[in-house]
Amino acid sequence: MTQPFSSAARRIITPAPFTPVNLPAPPGDTRAPLPWRAMLVMLTLALLALALLLLLPRWTPSPLIAQSAGKAVNTVASEAPGVAVPADDQVTAAARRTAQVLLRAVLARLAELEARKAESWDRSGLHHLTQALNDGEKAYSEQRFRAAQDAYRTALIHAADIEARLPGVIASLLKSGDAALEQGNSAAADAAFAQVLAIAPTQRAASLGRARAATLDRVRALVEQAEAYEQMGDADKAREVYNDAHRLDAHMASVAAGLARLDAGARVQKLKAALSDGHRALARDDYSAAREAFKRAAALDGQAEEVTAGLRETNRRATAAAIASALELAGRARREEAWPRAAQAYGTALALDAELDDAAQGKQQASLRAALDAELEALRQDVLALAAGAPREAAQRALARAQTIAQPGPRLRTQMAALSQALREAREPLTVTLQSDDANEVEVEGVGALGRFKERQVTLTPGRHAAVVHRDGAAPLRIEFDIAPGARAPRVILKSAP
Repeated sequence: MTQPFSSAARRIITPAPFTPVNLPAPPGDTRAPLPWRAMLVMLTLALLALALLLLLPRWTPSPLIAQSAGKAVNTVASEAPGVAVPADDQVTAAARRTAQVLLRAVLARLAELEARKAESWDRSGLHHLTQALNDGEKAYSEQRFRAAQDAYRTALIHAADIEARLPGVIASLLKSGDAALEQGNSAAADAAFAQVLAIAPTQRAASLGRARAATLDRVRALVEQAEAYEQMGDADKAREVYNDAHRLDAHMASVAAGLARLDAGARVQKLKAALSDGHRALARDDYSAAREAFKRAAALDGQAEEVTAGLRETNRRATAAAIASALELAGRARREEAWPRAAQAYGTALALDAELDDAAQGKQQASLRAALDAELEALRQDVLALAAGAPREAAQRALARAQTIAQPGPRLRTQMAALSQALREAREPLTVTLQSDDANEVEVEGVGALGRFKERQVTLTPGRHAAVVHRDGAAPLRIEFDIAPGARAPRVILKSAP
């Protein structure tokens, strides 16, 4: 029979009291259970052993009893100064001390495992650890210290094995608790999380899970109420109740699923409204409003065929309308002979559709007419230049181009008539009255000396002319003057400086 170590001796070694429990063997374990029920007999034997210490000085008690007593004969002899200790006794004492150190380690690990309720999650491992501990105690009491060391080391291995299983045990319990929550079993969930907290009191997930278990029944009732509102079509009330449940448990899958369904339903309703707005806007040719509505729909579901089709149709019709408007503007500008505006309008249409052949031809024609129009206007505004050879020739060429245009409009006919008249007048001489001071000789270039006079008429062609006034005692003074084509009774004053 294995003799248990006393609780009094154990308290001397470790601060935390430890009472070994002779656990029954787990299922399938054929080893005999520890003889803890013979405790009374053990205590009697312990008293007899103490009495025999005086008679058997070579006998060595268990390490715990040796520490409590502290006066074993061989221990006193080995530590007494000046007393020679045989070599065999020295080896035995060292083995005994090593066994004591190992025992302290085993007891500390066992106390930690008991604090973590190892009996509830690894009864088999704890049984093997305790069995090894008792085997070591038996060997120690028989002074087989090497065997005791081996047994204690085996106990430490069992302790390490149990500790290594702890994370997996916690993970399994957390998983069971979560599953119980999803199944609506608040009692099972609370039990699983409570077991985790008994093992690891600061385990955060278990604390959260137990809090969820406490509100589970209320949350489930709220979910059922919200689902009923959903079935009645009252989405607002359903969302309100789901939110109440979410405030109690933000991790409940059924709550998240319900809110997701409501969000999806709200998106569908918004999508339908946006599509309806887009089609109504298309019907009244309000392409800007239609595009805005279909863009709202695309933000809700950009992959929906009706959305992409609506945007496609809106863009097609808006482009067609813009082209038609540009071509209409170009046609109106042509009729008004506003050729720059017509060319710009044709360019707008081509920017929308580069394949518009009519618009391309229209733009080319309008650009040519715009250039001719600008040239004719410039010539009309500077008729004096027509008296010179090169400008007159350029005007004649422009007039010839204009005359080749079939069915000229009123503006072009007016421009051609005005330029034709300006060209005629530029070639017709005019009678010009010259005024002087009758004190100086006057000479007109191209005409000759005219002598002194106060007023005299000469015939000059339109254009720029020059007169030279010869002054007594001073250098001649050259005066330039212009005669405009078609001018009525032109008069030029020629006076020298005072």
